[in-house]
Parts: sequence; C-alpha cells; structure tokens
Amino acid sequence: MVKKEERKEEVSKEESKLKPAKKNYYSNILQITLIVAFFILILVFSLYFSVKASSNYNYNGIDFKTVQEGELILYQTAIPVMHKGSLTPYNFYLRTSPKELEKVDADFENFELMDLTAWNFEGDISCEGYGVIAMENLRILHNVTEMTFIRDDNATCDSQGRYNFIHIKEGSSNKITETGNNCYEITFKDCEILKPTERYFLEVLTKLKEINLI
Repeated sequence: MVKKEERKEEVSKEESKLKPAKKNYYSNILQITLIVAFFILILVFSLYFSVKASSNYNYNGIDFKTVQEGELILYQTAIPVMHKGSLTPYNFYLRTSPKELEKVDADFENFELMDLTAWNFEGDISCEGYGVIAMENLRILHNVTEMTFIRDDNATCDSQGRYNFIHIKEGSSNKITETGNNCYEITFKDCEILKPTERYFLEVLTKLKEINLI
C-alpha cells in the first residue's frame, strides 16, 4: 500500500510539472497566431491602399481615375462646365495613362492657349478609328470651354500667333514639336496617334487650370 501511495504521489508531481508546460505551450501558440494575424491584416490594408493609389493619378493638379469599361481600361477626369445656368462635371476618358503620356517628347515651353485652334494633317491618320477619337476629344474639350477647334486644310502657322495651329502627320516617333508662334507639329508612329494627341490634350487641360477656366 505504501508503494502504491508513493507511486500516486510521483505521478501527481509529474502531472503538476506538465501543467505549466502545457499552459506555456498554448500561450505561445496564441501569441504566434495573433502576430501572424496582425501581419496579414497589415498586408491586406497595404495592398488595398496600394491598389487604390495606383488607380488614381494627379497630373499638374488634375485628377485622373482608372475605370474599366468591358475590356477597355480608361483614364477618366472631369472638368466643370456651365450647363443650364449651373456648373456641371463633364467627363473625359483617355485611352493612355497620364503617366505614360508624360514620356511623350513634347515641346511646350512657349505654349499659349488661344481662343481658336486650327488643325490639319497629311497622309492617313484614321488608324482604325483612333484618329477620329483623338481629334473628337480635342474638339469637345475646346468647345465645352468656349473655344473653337476646327479642321482647316488650308490653314498654316500664323507668324503673329493669333491662333493655335496643329499639323498632324505620321513619323518615326511620337512627338510634339513647336514649329512657330503657337504652332505645333504632332507626329505619331505605328498608328499610335492617341499618345501624342492625348499629350496635347493634357497640356490644354493644364493651361485651362492655370488660367482658372476649370
């Protein structure tokens, strides 16, 4: 009987030693789980704000938002226009990211926005409809801000700079070159007409903001 009692005491002592060890083990598991959950939460929030930031872009104080229409990814901005006696946002959609447009070689050092812009072209600028999209965006932007944007095949650069003049043609690169007083030549390669024309669009927006018209 004595031996059995001694054996029970030994087992009881061993069990009492194991209880704190088990408690520490589960406590450590809980701490590790909480730490992992914390870092996962940080990662999720970081990804969320990263995606949100990448879908928005500010170009010279003009906000653009990435939107998707079917398979098309567009870059939307809005400007206030007067409609029926009150200011209403008018949306524009670019096909090229403003970040990408900044890479287009453009000479706007002396750019001055005039009330009238005349434009013409040489060769084929249709480019499966992209040419129409490019020029229509520019026409609407000028019209809703009460400026005139017209195609004139006989127009040339005015030496006195009384109007903006744009000549468009295909070339070896996407580029905007100043050719005279308020006169610009837009060249595009491989039918990428949207890139340089949308770069010109950005410059018009920038000027409109500078003179507080938008």
